[in-house]
Amino acid sequence: MNARYFDFDKNNIIWLYGAAATGVITERCMEEQGFTTEGFIDKRADEIKILNGKKVLNLEQFVETTRNKSVVVIVTVKNVFEHERIAMDLVKEGINNIIYFPYNTLKGGGSEEEKILYVISDIISKRKKINEMRIPKTFSFCTVKLNDALKVSDSKNKVKVFLPFCMVYTDKKYKTAKLIKGDKDTTYLDKNIAMLNPHIQFFEYLLGDVEADYNLYLECCEASAKRLSAFATTERWKENVFRNRMEVFENMNREYEMKSSFFIESAPDVEWNNNGYFNLISGKHRAAFLMAKRDWYIPVTINKNEYNYLFRDEDVSQIKNLIREKNVYNISVPVEHPLFADVPCYTNTFWYGTLQKICFYMSKNNWVLNKEQKIIIDIRDFGFFSRFFKKMGLEVIKTIKSVIDVDLENAIKKLLCCENYEYVKDYTGSDYDYIITSEFPLCNKSSNAKAIYFLEQKIQSDCLTLINVGMSFKKPVFVYMENKNVVRK
Repeated sequence: MNARYFDFDKNNIIWLYGAAATGVITERCMEEQGFTTEGFIDKRADEIKILNGKKVLNLEQFVETTRNKSVVVIVTVKNVFEHERIAMDLVKEGINNIIYFPYNTLKGGGSEEEKILYVISDIISKRKKINEMRIPKTFSFCTVKLNDALKVSDSKNKVKVFLPFCMVYTDKKYKTAKLIKGDKDTTYLDKNIAMLNPHIQFFEYLLGDVEADYNLYLECCEASAKRLSAFATTERWKENVFRNRMEVFENMNREYEMKSSFFIESAPDVEWNNNGYFNLISGKHRAAFLMAKRDWYIPVTINKNEYNYLFRDEDVSQIKNLIREKNVYNISVPVEHPLFADVPCYTNTFWYGTLQKICFYMSKNNWVLNKEQKIIIDIRDFGFFSRFFKKMGLEVIKTIKSVIDVDLENAIKKLLCCENYEYVKDYTGSDYDYIITSEFPLCNKSSNAKAIYFLEQKIQSDCLTLINVGMSFKKPVFVYMENKNVVRK
């Protein structure tokens, strides 16, 4: 028999990975069709021990028990996106006869051998008649594939692409001739679009957020009108602005809800900024609307040469080599570069959502962010927040965690033109303005700093506002921001 395949038949010694409802249903279905299942594999083996009259072992116990035996493992975990990671753990232990859902096939792709695995896995999961057949063995997994999955269209001089909002900033400068003293709108020059607080709150108000303040937006409109000095900003003018912008909102929201191509077809032009992001030339309201909708990606139109600068051969090759050397299969925190759009990351929602909410909170509460400010990043974030706040102009100091992969993070920093922040083992004694940390409460630290906390438990404090919750590193996370100065000992 070809050593690359195994015969799946009723003579197999079969183990099911996953001692839960799906595993039990699969076991019953297979037994009814004449297959024999030996037992279950599960991380909670010490807790479960016996299921449906059969033993439950953890992976280590299973490997020891089945050593030198030819066994077949069927992955029956309900979360099909987890199957390939489980199969990878089995392969590392020398188990090669595995039936599971390959990740690529879940997206409609995959090799011919992966498609065979998908078909048999689908038959088993749907409790259909199981035929004896030859199945490809699994010996290894490809590391992550880096490809530009965010490009929508490509013409002679321009490309349309979805960019992570982290890479989209407002205008570099005003096109009008002069600014007026105290103009609030100047606060939003060359800032990330998630900091467009007046515009975002205006759209949030129209989306039904009872706490959103639409007056901030009207104040910005009034300031813009005064810059032109061409007409009086009367109450009727304000009513007209509100009515006009509401109509704009309704049309955008209709196109958005109907999943039309409006936002792609009218994708605003952006220009490259050597600080490692793109500035809007137009389309600020469209960007703010998508932020109010909590989108991660913004469709934009970019000069082809400027876009291609993101894919510098030397830097991309370095990252690919590191990924191959380190056998990287997925990442725990998103990377805001188009090359990483298809890399498996199971915490995108938490990290992108948290960053958006941090930006909204900072902007709403007038937290000053500029090159005079220093921020400490004291959490495991694979450089996600460090890169963002560096591009926002702050001085960034990052603590080195035991799990951090500095080589790969540094290569990503270079690719994203964000190299100049330093690593430290301990920030005790440092003076700083902001800190993102999992340490609560902060003691013997900078007394003037504002803190953002990533905690694994919910707490009660008059000084904190809970802004987001989610899962990261397989643990619940509660994200808090200080809402007033805290006196620290």
